[in-house]
Parts: sequence; C-alpha cells; structure tokens
Amino acid sequence: HSRTSDRRDIESWMHMVRSIGDEVGKDSALIMERLERYHSLRREGPTGNESAVSDAINIMTIHAAKGLEAPIVVLFDPFAIGRSDAQMMARERVLVTPDLVAGRLDPWPGAKKPESGTWELARLIEDGQQRAERRRHLYVALTRARDRIILAGGPTDASIGEDGRIRIPTHQDRRDSLGDMFLSGLIGMLDSPQFVDDALILDSESMSRTPIPDKLGLEGISIFHHSDCFEEISRTSPLTQVMNRIELFSKVSTHTQAPPIRRINHSLSLSAHDLDQYQPQAYTGAFNPELWPSPQEFGTVYHRLFEIGLANPANESSELESSWLHENQDRLSDMKTITQVLDESSIIDSAIRTRCRERLLTLAQSARQGKLGLLASGAEVDGYCVEGLRTELPFYLRHDIEPENWSRNIWTPSGDVRIAELGKVEVRFEGRADLVLALKDEQEKKWLQVVDAKTTGCLSEQEHFVLNQQQKDEIIAEHRLQLALYSHALKIGEMQKPEAERRGILPPAILWAATGEMVEMSQTEYELASLELIVRIEELAKESAEVSKS
Repeated sequence: HSRTSDRRDIESWMHMVRSIGDEVGKDSALIMERLERYHSLRREGPTGNESAVSDAINIMTIHAAKGLEAPIVVLFDPFAIGRSDAQMMARERVLVTPDLVAGRLDPWPGAKKPESGTWELARLIEDGQQRAERRRHLYVALTRARDRIILAGGPTDASIGEDGRIRIPTHQDRRDSLGDMFLSGLIGMLDSPQFVDDALILDSESMSRTPIPDKLGLEGISIFHHSDCFEEISRTSPLTQVMNRIELFSKVSTHTQAPPIRRINHSLSLSAHDLDQYQPQAYTGAFNPELWPSPQEFGTVYHRLFEIGLANPANESSELESSWLHENQDRLSDMKTITQVLDESSIIDSAIRTRCRERLLTLAQSARQGKLGLLASGAEVDGYCVEGLRTELPFYLRHDIEPENWSRNIWTPSGDVRIAELGKVEVRFEGRADLVLALKDEQEKKWLQVVDAKTTGCLSEQEHFVLNQQQKDEIIAEHRLQLALYSHALKIGEMQKPEAERRGILPPAILWAATGEMVEMSQTEYELASLELIVRIEELAKESAEVSKS
C-alpha cells in the first residue's frame, strides 16, 4: 500500500482482529461474529488506532524528539550541526545577549575591522551560550536511543592510514559542532587515547569489541568509513511475507517421518496431603481471627502438646524397640507443659495466649476421657491394650510403577506423534505420622495402628457435641487416602522383619481434637482406601510424567 493512511488502516484492522482473537480463544467463527456486529454499528462502532505506522522511520528535529524514546536513533551529520552558528556570528555587526548589547563598526569594507573590547566580550558570551545549547542538544539526541545510537557523518578532515586506523586532526576550531563535542567526550571516556602529531588515532576494530570502561554498560563503538562496510539486506514487504506463509502452508506434507521413540524413567516426590480430593461439609462454625491465632499455628501447638504430653504405659516386657518404650507420664493438662509449647510458638499476644492456654486445657481433658486417652493410660479398651507408642514417627515410602503403554506425545498437523515411552516411574513419600500405637489383643496378638490428630473446628465458639455417624463418615472420607498411606508404610516396614516378629496393621483412626473422640476406619473402608491409594498414586504419577491421554 503506497499511501500511509491505507497502511495505517490495515494495521489498525489487523490489531482489532488479533485482540478479538485473544478474547474468544482464536475461534474463527466467534471472531467473524464479532466483526459482523461491529460492522452493523457503522459510525457507532469502535474507532481505529491512530498510532504511528509500524516498520517506518520518524524524521524530526532534536527539539521535537524531547521526551521520546526509540530502539534505534540516527543523528545525521553531527559534525555539521553548530558550525554555521559560529560562521554566522562572525559576520554579524550587532550582538544581543541577556547581559550585553554590542555593535561592531566596519567603516572600511575589505579591511580588517577595528578591535572592540565590548564586541569581544559580547562575542564570548554569545559563543558560550550557543555551545551550552548545543551540549544540551547533544544530550537530548544521545539519550533518545534505548538500544543503539548511530552518528551518520564524520569530520571532513579525517583520514585513514595504511594500517586501517582513523586519523582526526585536533585543533582549536574543533569544538563548534555536535560531532566535535561528542569526539571530545569520547576522548575523555577512553582509558588511554592515542595522539600522534596533534591528531587523534582511533582503532575502529578494537573499539568495536572492547567495552568502554565504567560507562553504564556501553558495549563498544563501531566505526564504518564507507558504505562497502555494510552487507546488503533485501527487504520483504509484510504482504509478501503473508503470501509466502500461505504458500508454504499449502505445501505442507501430511506424511512426516516419525521421530525416534525414547525410553525414559521418571521420579517424583509427593506429600500425604496431596492424595485426598474429597471436599467435606463444614464441621463447625468459623472462628474470630482477632481472638485466636491462625488455625495452622494453633494446630502446630496442639500437635506439639500431643507429642510431649501424651502418656505412654510402656510395657517393658514387650519385644518393641526402646524408642517405643520411653515411659511418659500424662502431661496433657499440665500447665507447665502447655506454657512450654506456647513459648515455643510465635504467639506473643498475652490475651490470645491466655485463650489458647484455656482451650488447650479443655481439649486435653476431652482427649483424656476418650478412647485414646484411656488406651494411653494403660487401660484395656475393646479388647486392646497399649504396649508402647511413638509420636511423630518418621516414615519413608517408595512406590515403583511399571507402566503399561504410558507415553508422551507431541501435536503435529498430521496428528499426535509418540516421542517417548516410560519404562519406570518412582514415587516417593516422606513425612511423619502423628501417633502410632503398638497394641496387644486378648489373644496376645500384636498390632500397630496409626492415629492422626486433626484440630479442625477447635477455635470455633460453638459448643462441640459428640460426633454423629454422618460426621464420622465425612471425617474418614476426607482423610482416607492419607491414613491408608501411613498404614501402608507401616505394613511395608513390618514385611522387612522375620515373619514371627511381624505385627498386624489395624485400620487407622483420626483423633478429632475438638471432641476428643477417636474416629476409626472400618476394615472394609480400610481395604477400599488401600486400593484407591494405588490408583490415586498412579493418577498423580501420570500427571507429573506428562503422560498423553489415549
């Protein structure tokens, strides 16, 4: 399009189409529908973009360029800008400055003009003002460039020696133009400027590859003395570029050679909290954040009290390791212990600490009266008694998957292409179980049971009643895979022991701290959760390994 206005209209239209495409997800039908709606609005439709035409050069004066910025700025013939000012001033007969007005008599044309101190002073003032203005112009010109500044033109008396170096004579008159001022500044920037016979010597090759030291990241200065220094680059119009793309797409072959299929392994680390997806109903009301710490902070405090304050009856006659038989007195409701765990926390507000102390005491008393509290005291409950226990028991579990038909594909115009097959996937879990009980039943059979403490709803102001069956089912459903993982880790550990020393694994349980109840999985729920656990781990492994859907 030869006319700038036509080109601007087309670019504005293309910008609108791209913007609509971004909004509607590149759907061609929706783009067409939006354009037809705009067309029906006529003059009431959206206005065009009046921005400058792209891929164009703006030509302007230095004064007009103030406040603007461009990636590349060309300063044309800087060694001529300012010389005419000095030549014109030499021909003037009247000089007017802010401080002085002076005239210069010329009674004898062709002869030397009479000397005048007033004229000489006015000339020096005017000369200084013009030089200061040119320095400001030079600053404006050089600082308009974001990436690159090009000075097109050089001193008329410069020459190139046989060694390829540039020779620029230095003399008193070399201070009038913008180019002379730039040259003067360049000499000051160089570490060791070289002068030979009153001439500045510049090695263009070394200057182009040597950063200017300590000058705001200036990477170098390239000097070109002839148009032959440049390579010819053919330009293609935007219309031709689009037509070339269309032609290229029309020649795309649907028969592409499939890339070689690689066989790869994959590994990932997961947390027990990554497993469960069930969204339960709310158990209790909300808490007031101005009266309490965050639920996470309070949960940490409760778990710490649970860790050091829970009693351990520790049957010394058991075959358990010593770490299970560390006898501990019941200190759940001991005020010194409660104060200790609060001191270890980040809770500093005295009123909040007082409320937390009272709430922890209430929760501790509820836990002591529940099934877990009775077991920890050494009592027999439902045919089981505790031989020992571990709080914050660390575990590490690795689950290896031998995938069948797991692959990674890439999209191509001809369809998805397989690029890799997964040979092995390793899933790792590492964490701590809140509590593991070592139990013995009435038939002297040995068992292990995981108990995970949950503090949901502990900061609610509502009164906590005994959980009904629906609430218990919700609690188990929300945490069933996490509990199954802990129990599976225990089972793997027991399988490493001689068969005669192995303990069975009971269905896991939740200590619901708000009421002190021990909510246990049934055997059927436990078996189903164990199967779901393996399926869920494989789902997460597929997501992490970026397995393509078949």
